[in-house]
This record gives sequence, structure tokens and C-alpha cells, in this order.
Amino acid sequence: MGAELLEPEALRAALAADPGLATARPDGARTLVHSLVDWPAHRVGAPELLAILVEFGADVNAPFGGPQHDETPLHWAASADDVVMVDALLDAGADLEARGGTIAGGTALDDAVGYEQWRAAARLLERGAVPAPWIEERAVGFDSVAAWVRSVSG
Repeated sequence: MGAELLEPEALRAALAADPGLATARPDGARTLVHSLVDWPAHRVGAPELLAILVEFGADVNAPFGGPQHDETPLHWAASADDVVMVDALLDAGADLEARGGTIAGGTALDDAVGYEQWRAAARLLERGAVPAPWIEERAVGFDSVAAWVRSVSG
């Protein structure tokens, strides 16, 4: 996302002038929502920018357009441990169980656990994510996958 679009007023003006920007893929693969949560993520004001993008028709479930995977913005927020954006995306309608991640072609929870992004993993579990069998196997001996995540997150 261009630096000029990181200000809410500028983003709103750009979208008003060209509403197609909300669903555009400027680099051919990422949407502006992907760019908003791209690593290292944790951008100041990102939830407000997301709300503006959604207001103009951005798809919070759009898959990445590259050949390597079909990750949604939620996958990217999870793999960057950006809990604020995990919540904002889910509140905006992101599919908690969307597949296509870089970890086993799985969900955002698979990515969070696979990349050891424990705060995001805990939040996804709190929000109702269903752990894959490989994650449940790692949690053997704990009361729940959430308990295991808490134990490994330090």
C-alpha cells in the first residue's frame, strides 16, 4: 500500500475517485487489504483503513493472487501475529476457516501455529477456529489446544 494511502482521508479520497481500487491488485497478486496486513504488519490506524476499504467494497476474503498459495488477509495477519487486525478482519467478515495457507494449505490458525505466532493463535482459538489434526497432536497431554498454546507462548 503506497504511503500516500496510509492516511484515512487520502485513502477515502482515492477510493471515491476510483472505487475499483478497493478490489484492485496493484502488483497483480495482493489486494490493498493484503498490503495493509503484509509483514511486518502492526500498522498504526490499520483497523480504520480496513473499515474504509470494506466500505468501498474490498473483499476481506480475497485470496492472494500468486502461484504459491491462496492466503487471505486473515492468514497474513495471523502469520504476522497482528492480533488487532485478526480481530478487525474477523469483525469485517473474514472467514475464520478459509484454507489456502502456506502451512499445509490450511487456515489462518495453521499459519499462526506453524510460524509460532502465539498471540494470533490464541485469539483465533478464542474466536472459534477449529484446530487441524496436526495441531491437536501437538497439544496431546493438555486440556485443550488453547492450553497448549498458552504453555508454549511463554
